[in-house]
Amino acid sequence: MKLVNRAAGNWHYVLDQTKFVLLKKLLETFPLIVAEAAPPLSRTDNNPRVAERNHLLYTALADHRRELEQQAMNLLTAEKFVSAGEGKALTISAQEREMLIQVLNAIRMGCWCELGRPPKLEPQSANASEQELNAHALLEVAGYFEYCLIAPDMAE
Repeated sequence: MKLVNRAAGNWHYVLDQTKFVLLKKLLETFPLIVAEAAPPLSRTDNNPRVAERNHLLYTALADHRRELEQQAMNLLTAEKFVSAGEGKALTISAQEREMLIQVLNAIRMGCWCELGRPPKLEPQSANASEQELNAHALLEVAGYFEYCLIAPDMAE
């Protein structure tokens, strides 16, 4: 995925057919994590209202995830991807770009949680299960697309 132009608040990317299919499949996996799987706000707070605060946070996060999921599906179903040579061109607004970064990051976080929140992102064993390898692959692919979206900002 390559940024070819940024003008009038829009970002113009090109993707070869393989990357287009990968991005589409990746977005279809969202969301990967449910609110209840999120870690607690605090492990040491003894305030009796901690459970209530956790519930409010998880509810807000779940609402935000549903909104992001709808926006991601709109991105996939909208006529955002147009044929461009042997691949696809994608034009997105700054708001859609931010949403896409959030979705990709949420996918990465979901994979990380599924893997048990390891301190290192590489598979911990040569005997990793198919589920673990799939989570690692999704994490890496989401990271690739996230990098493609944010790398131009880092160069400035």
